[in-house]
Amino acid sequence: MDENGIITGKIPGSGSGIHKTYEESIIRYNQIDYLRAYNNQYFMSSEGRLCWGEDEEDYNYYLNNSEYTKVDILSVECTPNNEFVVEFIDSKALRLHLIAEAVERRNKVNVSENVDTNTLPTVGVGMHKTYPESTFLVLGEVEFSELCRLSYLGIFFSKKLGKVVFPKINDVYDSTGYSYIENRRVYMSVINEHLNDYIELSILNVVPNGDKYIVEVINKDIFESYSAGNERKLSL
Repeated sequence: MDENGIITGKIPGSGSGIHKTYEESIIRYNQIDYLRAYNNQYFMSSEGRLCWGEDEEDYNYYLNNSEYTKVDILSVECTPNNEFVVEFIDSKALRLHLIAEAVERRNKVNVSENVDTNTLPTVGVGMHKTYPESTFLVLGEVEFSELCRLSYLGIFFSKKLGKVVFPKINDVYDSTGYSYIENRRVYMSVINEHLNDYIELSILNVVPNGDKYIVEVINKDIFESYSAGNERKLSL
């Protein structure tokens, strides 16, 4: 199987624009505000139409309807007019490819190979999936600013809300310009008491696109397991 960058996160180094990764992958053109699915999960209808749930009820409808196939985002390319070209793939097909690639890497017995280089693209303004478990978020300026400002507290994803939440330790803050995300502020004490409802995230890559930001994130525990594996490889 040819190298395709799905693990290393590399965008092809020549030319520009998005590149098809697998034979099953599908390219779609999306307006920026549409890349905001509940739990960041997307589905393809039997007619090839991209669908996503805006809440848990919508998500469960698509998940349990045989006319819809769950798909994952493979890569995202920003366009000059601040919209997206997105590469999707059937989740089951992606899993089979990743298993085949894992077997191939194991057979090569290359102990010096890094699973993650976190390499940002050298040309263009695209982003490619770094790990099988990583996913993409699209945040507005206010959301991204809040994410950075509160990052010392950790970055959390609420399974109940299906979106990033912003931890707080008290009610003293300037809420000017932040009113529309007030319902996503959660006390750290609440997060600590209900850890099963929250996933702590690590940021892998960020690409600005107009007044929005594409952020690639991964479960922090999974990321640390990869990092520990890489440290063991590098010590050999």
